[in-house]
Amino acid sequence: MTTPTKKCHISLQTKYVGEQFLDYTSNQVRIMEAYIVSDVLFEYRFSFANVNAAKISLLVNNVLNHEYSSNGNI
Repeated sequence: MTTPTKKCHISLQTKYVGEQFLDYTSNQVRIMEAYIVSDVLFEYRFSFANVNAAKISLLVNNVLNHEYSSNGNI
């Protein structure tokens, strides 16, 4: 996590998913390839009026635009 200011936080979230069989036959033809997906999370904390703390978050999925299949559809 990077903190450019006290109120702003930026983090990179990376997820690796290994090879998976599409069914229980263990047939090598029915395998989904492994993939890696990276997301970036921006958070900004602030306060106003009678609210002590509030946070706005923005999550940008798949920032590297990597093409993958998570459910067997190609």
